[in-house]
Amino acid sequence: MPKLRATSTISVGYDNFDVDALNARKVLLMHTPTVLTETVADTVMALVLSTARRVVEVANRVKAGEWTKSIGPDWFGNDVHHKTLGIVGMGRIGMALAQRAHAGFGMPILYNARRQHPPGRGAL
Repeated sequence: MPKLRATSTISVGYDNFDVDALNARKVLLMHTPTVLTETVADTVMALVLSTARRVVEVANRVKAGEWTKSIGPDWFGNDVHHKTLGIVGMGRIGMALAQRAHAGFGMPILYNARRQHPPGRGAL
């Protein structure tokens, strides 16, 4: 493809591309690094809540007919408000998740990242 001037991917990363070869041929490589940031953070927060509240387990128990007249504490799961959330990697997605957890549920955030973020970055 000697006339190729640019290539693009709808993915966040570009590690499946031979960047050195593209650069040598002066072919522009484009990607979409922020396209899924909010979507992934929403999904992770939903999974945190679903796990804490045992949503799938309780739904299966309801389908199995175990819910008769009332439910006991074994159905409630765990609160997430004011619980500490640990995040490995505080890039765009980690920061978006931290903002949701902290602002929405008052969760203190502990994180590990390549570099320390300054206090007050974002909504934290």
